[in-house]
Amino acid sequence: MFYRLFRWLFGSRDVVYRYHDGKRRREADPLVIGRELESLCPDYSTHLELLASEPPVPGMLRDDLERQRKEALQTLVDVSRQLFGIPTLAEGGRTDAAAFAVLVRWLVEMNAMGEAARPFVTSQPRDSPLTQHDSPSVS
Repeated sequence: MFYRLFRWLFGSRDVVYRYHDGKRRREADPLVIGRELESLCPDYSTHLELLASEPPVPGMLRDDLERQRKEALQTLVDVSRQLFGIPTLAEGGRTDAAAFAVLVRWLVEMNAMGEAARPFVTSQPRDSPLTQHDSPSVS
């Protein structure tokens, strides 16, 4: 299994992110995408957290949160279009939803690569902290 993981991470095939911009199939280096994303929108993770948050009870606070969510989504769609070179549907490209999906799929794939590179867990974590009887004693 370690050999397969090593070969997947460092093997002969390149790690390339593939997507469709509405006109043609494209390929990009996932790490370059990450650097560009940080450059274009350093607070992208805040926007994603805002989209994933639970809305509060109805009222002024909920209305404000909904406005912020719409702005965050539009910002991420615009960043995705710029980052991946995706034209609008009117220009022969893709819808806003499809442009956003390209960014989200890249985030999911990067997360999966990070999980695959994580060290193996050899034992289960303890349910309780060490007690005096578990600790070695010095006599």
